[in-house]
Amino acid sequence: MILFIGCSNGNTNKITFKGESSNWQAARTYTYSKDWVDDIFQLKYKDKNTKNTIVKYKLTSDTGNTTIAGEETMKEGLISHPGGGNIGIPNKEQYFILTVEWDGKTETMKLIVDKNGNE
Repeated sequence: MILFIGCSNGNTNKITFKGESSNWQAARTYTYSKDWVDDIFQLKYKDKNTKNTIVKYKLTSDTGNTTIAGEETMKEGLISHPGGGNIGIPNKEQYFILTVEWDGKTETMKLIVDKNGNE
């Protein structure tokens, strides 16, 4: 049996959208080739004291479509939401709006292209 995992011909590109609010940092990174896209969303709480904090989040594209939404118990200050497949890739002019709710608080931020971290 031959099993190929994560094979690539080296022709991959990356685009990262980043945003920040008073208490949160967020990034959504697309790594893509001709046939496949890996999509990773990460949400990080700036305060280290986040044990068992319930966090609701909603990431909406600039066209108004919800792309990621969830409610999770945060541990270690980080939420990571991996995805991928044969999905569309936003262009560098697009953006996302992220709303985060926790402990009776709400913050909203805009994720824009990270000009330093894209190929």
